Amino acid sequence: MASIRSLFAGIAAVMALSTLSMPAAAAPLGTAFTYQGQLSESGQPASGLYDLQACLFDNPNLAVTVPIQPCESVDDVPVEDGLFSIALDFGAAFDGDERWLELRVRPGSSGGGYTNLAPRQLLRATPEALHARSADYATNATTASSAPWTGLSGVPAGFADGDDADSGGDITAVTAGTGLSGGASSGAASLAVDTSVVQARVSGSCPAGQYLRGINADGSVLCEPFSIPPRLSAVDSTDIVGLNNAIAIGSDSLPVIS
Repeated sequence: MASIRSLFAGIAAVMALSTLSMPAAAAPLGTAFTYQGQLSESGQPASGLYDLQACLFDNPNLAVTVPIQPCESVDDVPVEDGLFSIALDFGAAFDGDERWLELRVRPGSSGGGYTNLAPRQLLRATPEALHARSADYATNATTASSAPWTGLSGVPAGFADGDDADSGGDITAVTAGTGLSGGASSGAASLAVDTSVVQARVSGSCPAGQYLRGINADGSVLCEPFSIPPRLSAVDSTDIVGLNNAIAIGSDSLPVIS
């Protein structure tokens, strides 16, 4: 095959989104775009049928041979005076990063191998505009710095008047009742138990030798030791002493038996 090369008169001018006459019930816009180029053979504009193959890369280096998407092959493309037009669809390959197109060509009747047309062409902004379709559905809200209120959809009824103070509720104040303190008529409101009115939960206990005298406002217990001294009482002092038992309460409140 003679040397073939692709000529581009401003890649941005020949790359354009496919446009259709939209019917009344318009179909969703796809990811295909129109690629137009000029093909020459032996220095002259080519004419006839050619098989074209377009491969998409993220690098202009020809040493990188693995495309980011399967190559698009279009057979028997009419070429007249060197000009041709094909539709390409690489799906969601356009995400805002640079993309490079490698075009390969062979005569339509040969069935042989393709000839690569170097260098790869940097796809300019028009095909990348396909990525703007994702703006219909926000995938990362952290990238949005602001949005006009009138541009929002699905706004709850309580916010439809543009004032987020209207939440649809009817609470105007929080008032502390008996046994409570706090409350507010605006902003954040909180309530707390008033321990001067309501006894807090009792916690703690008295150790051995002490008794519970009272309960503090915070629920802790007030303990005091027993003030009654131990007393010994003889329960048997006649006849055979010791035959029967004697019992007494010691200072630790425990019984002593002899």
